[in-house]
Parts: sequence; structure tokens; C-alpha cells
Amino acid sequence: MKIRWSWLLLFLLVALGASTALAQAPSSSAPVPVAPSSTAPAATAAPSASAVPSATAAPSASAQMPPGHPPAQPRPRDDTYRPPGDKVLVDETTAVGTIDVEIRDADDRPIPNYPFKLHIKFSSVTKGDSVRQIDAITNAEGSFRFENRDAGTGIAYSVIAEKDGAVFRSQLFGLKQKGGIAVQLHVFETTSDLLRLPFVMEATVLMEIQQGHVAINHRIRTLNLSRKAFVPNGIAVELPEGWSAFNDQEQMGGDPAVAKMVERDGQMVLTGTFRPGTEDITFRYQVDLTDGDDSMHLVLPLPPRTVSKQVILGAGPGMNMVIAGFPKAEVGRWNDGKRVLHSTMRPNMRMGMGALLQDMSPQSIDVTITGIPTRGNERWWGAGLALIAGLAGIGYLFSRDRTHKGIGPERRRDLMEARDRLLGEMVVLEKAHARGDVGPRSYERLRKALLDAIGRIVAELGEKDDGTGHPYRGRKRKRRKKKAAARA
Repeated sequence: MKIRWSWLLLFLLVALGASTALAQAPSSSAPVPVAPSSTAPAATAAPSASAVPSATAAPSASAQMPPGHPPAQPRPRDDTYRPPGDKVLVDETTAVGTIDVEIRDADDRPIPNYPFKLHIKFSSVTKGDSVRQIDAITNAEGSFRFENRDAGTGIAYSVIAEKDGAVFRSQLFGLKQKGGIAVQLHVFETTSDLLRLPFVMEATVLMEIQQGHVAINHRIRTLNLSRKAFVPNGIAVELPEGWSAFNDQEQMGGDPAVAKMVERDGQMVLTGTFRPGTEDITFRYQVDLTDGDDSMHLVLPLPPRTVSKQVILGAGPGMNMVIAGFPKAEVGRWNDGKRVLHSTMRPNMRMGMGALLQDMSPQSIDVTITGIPTRGNERWWGAGLALIAGLAGIGYLFSRDRTHKGIGPERRRDLMEARDRLLGEMVVLEKAHARGDVGPRSYERLRKALLDAIGRIVAELGEKDDGTGHPYRGRKRKRRKKKAAARA
């Protein structure tokens, strides 16, 4: 059920290969049109590879075309930008406590005289956490050296650089007892103009029915094919009605360098810095269920440019999921064997990537879930079974008309009747659990109570009856012994 980016990347290469304007946005504010596929050159128009000694000789082929034939176009280059990666490496050629920092640009070239910060985090069991920052500027070669820095398990470092509202941060690292650390951090040009950026997203939404609510987990993967970092400005969508418990703790809290989704005034807001390449953001919230309803309609919001969507629902027997515009939900299994429903909607490639990139409207997933185990049913199951168990217990207490020789016949009949009723309720509980009408916690609690009550009754029925389990067999045995003695 994993979504692969290969198809999307291939389409973007084709769409962006004819024009690099989207990859390198010009200063003009007018949108850049995407070249239609009809302008692609015919393969037969180009001379053979053996006839072209170099790339500079290729244009001469147009002079060899028949009169009136359109000039041959050069084949599109692979202009897809591949961003260089940051590095944090151990350098054993330098002294212990040394941190060598290089700030580099989008082309992996050092940037001279660039300001940055060394971020130091101290963690202590007794003193708690504290943070310190040291300002520095790279030299003419784009580097800077820190010496005699402290090492230890409670000290972590990172390098932070800023540019036009974007924050770039290296991974956390500690100093080793052998050698120093070499850090390369890349800084990119920034933009907040999503309309002019080859930037798309895919969303995976995982839903699970829990007691009283639907838990909704989002995982959004972004793909930025430009040379610029994207800093969102005002990209927000309304959370669904009845939401609560929004959580993005996995995204390092308020770190401005982390791409994440946060909640502000009932809205999901896209924040942080989205570097060239891919970023993953996760967040979750829940929506309350209505007592007694076995179906639910949800409209789950997504940010613009979400071109691929996948929904996975943890679904018990009898549950179904219908999503507007999506293919029919298929049945699958988790690794632990639990049943799920899932459906995926791919982007419409016939409309062209240019149209997808021009669409700035918020996206949403309109999903209807049916066959939900209702809280009302579960509550009444629990109340009914508890009442029956209580009545059986009361009957047990008020029917203690023991004889001096054991359980009386009337009392035995009452206990056996109570036992049979509880066994019947056990069967009803098992069937309700199999249908999903009773949740796992309630099932375990009620099952334990029923088994407890049945066990007591069975123990009482087997008490002081000479092991026969019948009230009259002991007396018959005594009478037979007396008759045998009289005959003797």
C-alpha cells in the first residue's frame, strides 16, 4: 500500500524538461506557461549520433530539412535539480573538541562571510535542559573553526543559518573522544510563491475507530524540484467539525527549521522550511463519534498541491468506507493480521502537470464510514449483562436455604437456572464481540465478570454432595447400605 514517487517524478521530468522556467523561476510575476506536448521534436528529424561529432554541431541539422519543414528542436536536457546533502562527519585529522563548519550554496560552493550560529543544548537530570548559541561568520573560504568545545553525553550541537525567512539546520551531533567534527550546511534561495514553484505533496491518512472518537493520523510527503527553499505564507485549511487533541509533537515542537503542520485557531497551518528535495511531516487529531450512530461522514482537509491521496481505515467485520472520487475501497491486512480498508486516488495526468501546478485550491477527502460499532449498543450490552449478573448474585444470596445435609432441591434448581442464564449471556457476548458490537476492553471486563459468577455457582453446586452432583444419590446409597445390612 506504499505510494511510490517514481511515476510522479517521471511526469515532472517530462513536463519540466521542455522549459526550465518552473525550476528556475524568473523575476517576472506572470505565470510561466508549460510547453504543450505537441511541440516535442520528432525523433526522425535529428541526424544520427554518428553524424554529429559534438553538441555544437547539432543545430546544423535544420539546414538539411526539406523546404517548409519546421526546424528541428534539440532534445530536452535533464534539468532536474538534485540538491546537495548536508554532512556531519567525524574528522580524525583534527583535535578533539574541534568543529569545522562550512556554509555552502545550492551548487555546493562555499559561501564566504556568511553569518550562522552554533546551537548548543545541555541536558542534565538535576538541572534540566538549557540552550546556548554562539554567533559566527565564515571566512573568505566559506568556513569557520570552533576549538576546545566540550564533549559529553549531555551536550549536543547543531549549526543554524538563516536566509530571507528560511531556517536551515544541521542534524544534532555530539563530540567524540577521538578527532573532531566536520559540518557542511547548505543554504538555498527562498520563495513563498507556491504558484511559481514545482512543489507537490502526497498524503496518507490513517483512521482508526476508538472509544468515543475516530483517531486520524496524517503523513504528508512533499517534493520540491526547484533550487529554492519554500517558506509557506498563509497556507491554512479549516479542521473538521468536532476535532480535538491536535498533536505535532513528532516535529520537534517550535523549531522554525522543521517543516510541519501546526494548529492555530481551529486551522491546520503549514509552517517551517521546505528545502529542495523531499520532506515528511506527520500530525494527528481526533473527531468525536455520536452515540448510537453506526455511520459517520467526514470531510478531512488537505493543503493545496496534494496531488496524490491514500486513505487507510482500520475496519472490523461489517464496516465499509466510501470516498467521493476515489476507487472502491479494498480489503487488506496489517502486519498483525487486523482487517483494513484502503483506497488511493492518483492525479489526473490528462490535465497536464501545468494545470496541477496552477491549482491553488485547498484539497479535501470526503469519506463516509458505515457499520461502526455504536457506543450506545456497547453501553446497553454492558448494562444489561451487569444487571443480569447482579440479579444472579442477589438470587444466590437470598436463596441460601441450606439443609444441614447440603444443598436443598429448590436451591439447587435456582442455582442451575442462574448458571444456564449466565451461560446463555456468555454466548450472546461472544457473538456481539465477533460482530464488533462490543469493544475489546468491554468484552474482557464483561467476560471476566460472567466467568466469575458462573464459577461461583458451579462451585456451590458441587459443594457437599458427595461428589455426585445430584441431591438424592447420597440418600439412595445410604438406603441400599441399610437394606444390605438387614439381609445379612
